[in-house]
Amino acid sequence: MTNARLFCRWATAALLSATPLFAHAADIDARIDWGRKSALGTAVSGVVVDLPVAVGQAVKAGQLLLQLDQRVYRARVDAAHAESAYRDLMLAEAKLENQRINELNQRKMLSEHELALGAIALAEAQHRFAAARAALSNAEYDLNYSEIRAPYDGVLLARHVELGQFVQTSTQAPILIEVGESAHLIARATLSAGQAARLNIGNPISLYIGGKRVTAHVRELIPQQSKDGWTLTAAFDPQGTYATAGMKASIRLP
Repeated sequence: MTNARLFCRWATAALLSATPLFAHAADIDARIDWGRKSALGTAVSGVVVDLPVAVGQAVKAGQLLLQLDQRVYRARVDAAHAESAYRDLMLAEAKLENQRINELNQRKMLSEHELALGAIALAEAQHRFAAARAALSNAEYDLNYSEIRAPYDGVLLARHVELGQFVQTSTQAPILIEVGESAHLIARATLSAGQAARLNIGNPISLYIGGKRVTAHVRELIPQQSKDGWTLTAAFDPQGTYATAGMKASIRLP
């Protein structure tokens, strides 16, 4: 076996074990985590009829993750569309009638009472049309939020519901789906007070993942209450690496 093949196998094994290939005395142990996680639920109640994505599967922004039975919600949208169209016609007719009344009033052919009745009829038509439009908006909202879609490219981390299960959201929407964003990861490490004093928010630091160096930037430095230490959170772009949440890494301070 050639030296090149031996090195490739050695490098692959080291990467899979998530242990840095090249250690340094000043390296600080770190752990990779999601830079952003979202706990998602539906805004309406219903029976789960579709769960097209498995836990651990990569997802694209906008991809369907969960869907409730939408038949009732679609019927409400159809009914609201019909009512809105009807009220639109009634409003148009009320405007024409009000225009006719105003013309008669200019000719002094109407009483003040008849003029007031015309204004009231127009106001009522406008009110009913606005109410119909609001009902349509509410129906469309319920339909849209009877499903969950991925808010960004990422990974489906957890699912807390099964097919056929009834989801109740009358009091508080339960968490049904958890998604982690793949485009932004973070590294967390514990620093001493002296190490933390060398850093400021936004400073670049070297992060080693499986022997590959990437540049991360300090996002948070938070003192730990239980011991004399600081929690460092550094954000980085994982593109070009095999980094994922849970992997070990090491940080080298400037």
